[in-house]
Amino acid sequence: MFKPSQGSQRKRHQEILINTTCNRTEIYAYAEHPYQIIKLLCAHSGGELSVFEQLGFILKNEEAIHHIFKVGTGLDSQILRGF
Repeated sequence: MFKPSQGSQRKRHQEILINTTCNRTEIYAYAEHPYQIIKLLCAHSGGELSVFEQLGFILKNEEAIHHIFKVGTGLDSQILRGF
């Protein structure tokens, strides 16, 4: 099982937040480049970069902050009042 401290300390990723809801899993992290986190995720999950590029998305800076608040408050839910 992957423990955040294993990869995060070696790669200097000190802040990683994983948010899971009923229909999504999102990873928020501070890194010099998003692909540092994506490669870490793929290496520890057996996933492939090409699949992530098709299904995932990357938000940065204020756009990411606004998104996490929308998700956290249920404003971005597929089911209204679903939390």
